[in-house]
Amino acid sequence: MLSAIKQFSTDPDNLADCRFLAVDAKNEEKPLHYYEKNDFRYLYSSEEQEAENLDLPLPLKTRFMFFDLIDLKKS
Repeated sequence: MLSAIKQFSTDPDNLADCRFLAVDAKNEEKPLHYYEKNDFRYLYSSEEQEAENLDLPLPLKTRFMFFDLIDLKKS
């Protein structure tokens, strides 16, 4: 599914011009691993940093992750 979204997002015929895909992933091992495996990165380097910057209590229910579509154009 993510491969199709990435392909669609970089298709020259797609009128939506975007650079990043973003997800608010459930803060559990399985979903986080899925996005990591698909080259998504964390916006904040740690859960503690994310909680502090967003003024949220720990433990976080979700983690903010993103994929830079420009990485697909480099390959």
